Amino acid sequence: MKLKERVTVGSTVPANVTFEPLPSTIVTENPRLKGYSYFSSDSGTYIVDSGSRRVIATID
Repeated sequence: MKLKERVTVGSTVPANVTFEPLPSTIVTENPRLKGYSYFSSDSGTYIVDSGSRRVIATID
């Protein structure tokens, strides 16, 4: 996916971006991430709060 806007922690993701649930292995290793989602774009992979659509972290 290619985004027009720059994505940073704290930014709001556009409504046309679809999120996926985080894999259970990630949530098991990091229980504080339970309930969050993620998406990938050309610029990286991002963990988001799907309710507010805000980026909470990036994955390298």
